[in-house]
Amino acid sequence: MKNFLLKNLSRLLIVVLLSGLTAATSFAAIDDYTVSGGNPGGPLPNVGDASISLPDITLTDVGGDDFTNNPETLRVLINPTNYSAVVLDDTVVAGSLSLGAGTCGYTTIDSVTYAGDSTYADVVVSGGTCAAPGQTIILQGLKVETIYAQAAPGANPLILVDNVTTSSGTPQVTTDVIDLAVLVGDLTSTNVEPGSLALGSETANTVTFTTTAEIPADGLIVVTYPAGFDVSGAVNGTNLTGIDGTLTVGVSGQDLTFTRGGGATAYTGAVSFTIDTGIITPFATGATGTYTITTQTSTSADIEQDTAVSADTIAGGGGGDDEGPFMPADFAVEVDEDLHVVLTWTDPTNQDLEKIQVIRSKGEGVEPSSIVAQVITAQSNGTVETYTDEDVVEGDIVNYYLRPVDDNGNWGAVTETLSITVEAGAVVDETTAEEVVEDESVAEEVAEEVVEEPVDEEMPEEAPAFSDIAEHWAEAEVNGMAAEGIAYGNPDGTFTPNGFLNRAEAAALLYRLLGYDEPEAPELAPFPDVPTDIWFAGYVSNMKALDMIHGYGDGTYGPGNNITRAEFTKLALEAYYFIVDDEEIRDVIDGWMDGAITTAYSDLEEDWYTPYVTTAANMGFTHGFKCGESRCFGATDDITRAEATVMLYNIFYEYLIAEIIEEILEEEEVV
Repeated sequence: MKNFLLKNLSRLLIVVLLSGLTAATSFAAIDDYTVSGGNPGGPLPNVGDASISLPDITLTDVGGDDFTNNPETLRVLINPTNYSAVVLDDTVVAGSLSLGAGTCGYTTIDSVTYAGDSTYADVVVSGGTCAAPGQTIILQGLKVETIYAQAAPGANPLILVDNVTTSSGTPQVTTDVIDLAVLVGDLTSTNVEPGSLALGSETANTVTFTTTAEIPADGLIVVTYPAGFDVSGAVNGTNLTGIDGTLTVGVSGQDLTFTRGGGATAYTGAVSFTIDTGIITPFATGATGTYTITTQTSTSADIEQDTAVSADTIAGGGGGDDEGPFMPADFAVEVDEDLHVVLTWTDPTNQDLEKIQVIRSKGEGVEPSSIVAQVITAQSNGTVETYTDEDVVEGDIVNYYLRPVDDNGNWGAVTETLSITVEAGAVVDETTAEEVVEDESVAEEVAEEVVEEPVDEEMPEEAPAFSDIAEHWAEAEVNGMAAEGIAYGNPDGTFTPNGFLNRAEAAALLYRLLGYDEPEAPELAPFPDVPTDIWFAGYVSNMKALDMIHGYGDGTYGPGNNITRAEFTKLALEAYYFIVDDEEIRDVIDGWMDGAITTAYSDLEEDWYTPYVTTAANMGFTHGFKCGESRCFGATDDITRAEATVMLYNIFYEYLIAEIIEEILEEEEVV
């Protein structure tokens, strides 16, 4: 069998060689023409600027058999490598193009057809053929424009040419590399105009601007509101002018991102649309700060922008000729058995009272700013009202005040701010949010209420039997970390695995991970809102001394505030780096910290936390969660007690048995 195969393989090779020799003696290989020129000598135009003409594009037929048809179709393409922001100017028609003094004899441009969203053009020429090697076709008059910003310089030729008539699919390239650095264009005549500038009013908004660069059919318009506006309820854009299709809104923080749908590419010029409802003006008078309007491609690449859209000035309340309704009385909040916050009050006695607005915020010391409900029973003045806020989870610190509104739109004085932590048995905190931040004596009084105290101050000898951890996905890790004296539960015997971890608990967890004995109470408060006699003061003080934790810009620590997955990952990695007394291991970590973004998580983008998440993923400390067909990390999500414990479990146990260290050294070939 072996001899048979060798014998027949030899025959096949002979046939192939003879066939190739015969072809070579008759014709040159197809697609051996060359392309030169076509690249502008300077930078490409910035977004929104006029298109620029390309220099002559010269095609030279090396073999004399590439341009033998009459007519001949030449496909001129923008090289997609490096130049996705560039397109051909599709306003250039056949009559605007010309053929230079080439030697192939083509004299006429019959037509030019743009396709691929103007990424290529088919130019049909006639009147000649290339009969001998070295003959040329010279194409003149094509133009290019830039559709969005792209800061990186090009590293490849701009123009490709495909001889479609003879052999489509193998385009030849020019040889020059050009400067791609193009800037974001400028929107003009920009404005964001709320229908009402009264303090705290829900109103329609009109967005206007003039664009010189087209917004793609699936492009985006991003309107960024200044801090103080509540845009969470914004609705889709309506009353479109200068742009067709639909505008569907997405909300992220202060950004409203409107996605186009069902329309053609917008023409340049004036654009306007209306956000009919769902935007609430700030609850403070004075200038709002500037807005930003940005047009983008569907992949969020900026096209044009104005970052200084004129600010507005918020005036007082609803106006009118009387003093407005009186203040509600007996305002109180408490947490019910379902861990919902129940608000009660007595309506004021004004006969023209229309509604009571419930204003809320989340976070320690955060002034309420969002209307979450407008409650009243018609003409029920003087009666007790109840509102239950179900949009809370265990561990939330929630702040409320009430504001009455009469039927003329006049506002009465607001109640005091009441703050409460959502946990079993919570009671009202009778201090205002302002007092919690500014008065250290108040901070000492309320700190114990906003941060959970551990089961005991001594390291347990064995894992406690938490009543709510059985069959939980993190049961083994939680019990293991509890047995090591690192993870503590609650006084009632629960662990609350799905509750969010706050900053005080994070400091305690990480301190115990470092292997230190239980800390003593510090002599001086490490932060104004961390009194020396509270259970977590020693942890926070020692972690601050190790330079592992830091406070906010106002000097506070915020012990009851939730900590995000990215923030905790950073702290956990720094703790690991601290306990690993091995320069080789640290060098490996430092290398990862300087490396590329991990591909383990599909939602990870470049941000301050990217190196930490990448390193944690490479070391097997984090695993993320399934999202669609991939895995996500959720960097800005608050981390749960179970998730934090599992991350530390991965670090703690892997470190103790040193398996991961050996794997790292082997993979990185560190000697």
